[in-house]
This record gives sequence, structure tokens and C-alpha cells, in this order.
Amino acid sequence: MLPLLTLLLQTALAEANVVAHEAIGAMRTVFSFAKERAEQRRYDEAIQRYFKLNVRQTVISALYFMSVSTFLINCLIQVALLWVGAKLVTEREMSAGNANAFLFCSCCSCSCLRC
Repeated sequence: MLPLLTLLLQTALAEANVVAHEAIGAMRTVFSFAKERAEQRRYDEAIQRYFKLNVRQTVISALYFMSVSTFLINCLIQVALLWVGAKLVTEREMSAGNANAFLFCSCCSCSCLRC
């Protein structure tokens, strides 16, 4: 989804640049036919299309990275807590009951923070 949107975004910017280049390159012709407003509208439409695609890409990227990073961080924290708890239990520095209670409390506090 994102690579396709990036391609559309680059294409829209290229089209806007082409419109600007054509209007500037043929400035005398544009003036002689009194088409300044038409060329301005053409450029505005191209820039608006680019802007809308850019906003869409930004929203999709933000939602994607927010969900992926949040999910990964939560999973990594849970795995780290489980690993440290298992290590402490095997080294007899913590009882299995205390490790289990700690993991349960951390899961409950994480679920409360997501609300």
C-alpha cells in the first residue's frame, strides 16, 4: 500500500512540475492568449492532488507505524519480563509465585494504560 501511494505521490508532484514548467516556458504564449487564470487553475489542481495524496500517505504511515511499534513494544516488554522472571526463578532469587504475580500485575497495568 505505501509503495503504491509513494509512486502516486511522486507522479503527482512530477505532473505539477510539468504544468509549472510548461506555463513558465511558454509565458509569452500564455499572455498573448490571456490564459493566466487557466494556467493558474491547472497548477492549483495539480498541487491540490499532490497535497491530498501527501496527506493520505502521512495518515496511513502514521497509523501503520503507530500500530506496529505499539504492538512490538508491548510484546517485547512482556517477553523481557518473562525472561528476567524465569532467570531469577532458575537462580532461586525469586519464587515462581512472586514471578507469576509480578507478570500478572504488569499485564493488568499494561491493559489499563491502553484504555
